Amino acid sequence: MAMSVRRRIGWAAAALFGPLAVAAVAAPYLVDVESYKPSLIQAVKDATGRELVIDGPMKLSVFPVPRISAQQVHFANAAGATGAQMIDVRWIGASPSWLALLQGRVEVGRVTLYQPTIVLETDANGVPNWQFQPGAGAAQPQGAPAAGFHLAVGELRIVQGTISYTNPQTGQTLKAEQVAATASVGSLKGPFSISGSATVNGVPLSLDFNLSEPKAGGHETAFSLTVLSGKLDFKGTVSELGVNADVKGHLAVSTGGLTDFIASVVRASGPQVAGKRDDRIQQRHRYPATSPATCCSARSMSLRCLSRIESVPSHPAQR
Repeated sequence: MAMSVRRRIGWAAAALFGPLAVAAVAAPYLVDVESYKPSLIQAVKDATGRELVIDGPMKLSVFPVPRISAQQVHFANAAGATGAQMIDVRWIGASPSWLALLQGRVEVGRVTLYQPTIVLETDANGVPNWQFQPGAGAAQPQGAPAAGFHLAVGELRIVQGTISYTNPQTGQTLKAEQVAATASVGSLKGPFSISGSATVNGVPLSLDFNLSEPKAGGHETAFSLTVLSGKLDFKGTVSELGVNADVKGHLAVSTGGLTDFIASVVRASGPQVAGKRDDRIQQRHRYPATSPATCCSARSMSLRCLSRIESVPSHPAQR
């Protein structure tokens, strides 16, 4: 009798889940995602005013999680920018947010970028190329919240990426290679966070960065930068997302070799800066083992901070 009941339950489960399993296996072969490519390209152009080119095939996979992927994807740069492409990606995969689906909404839960090359820059007026405007086909009705592209990603993963940023006002370029990072993006104006590692202008480092949504006093910001010779922590506010931002907060440095730490940070900050300052670091940055809190100002960055520098002796004999 017990065997008969278990057998009936097994047949019922097979009858219920069998068709679902067959449908899941067959879906990648039955659904032609390539047919949606023109609509996707047009939707991106309407939302951003930029061209999207997908040279490789688009695919749908179900296991282990549903995902749509594409190869050789290119996203155009802003008009008048230095490079033709803002983003080049060898492979990109996107999965939906299950929580959003259960609530009747379609949102991106996870995006993975494999070997992306991302070029960030600002024009002479300080306008960044990640600021988008809708295309001609995306006129918004009166009373709409805001124009442009609105992005929300639960998790963004970058694998073997290259990211560069050029400030035309100074000619300074920051280049991060071998980027391995995980980010969460609420919108392009915040909140967002990122945690990962990279080699920036030849300096291996890791970074944890968190930025809040815009508030009356600006964006609440916290980041931690770690290089081989020490660690820098910052907590404060950023008035805006741009080169003219006013940054206020508390800066703390922990290092076993202050000169080496400053040299690493200067090299990572850009080749022009490093070339001018590396030979002056020892003469201009001499601190006692524990210096009192000091107030510093960097006018070129509109930076005002309360900093604390702690130098930990590297060798027991120095303690």
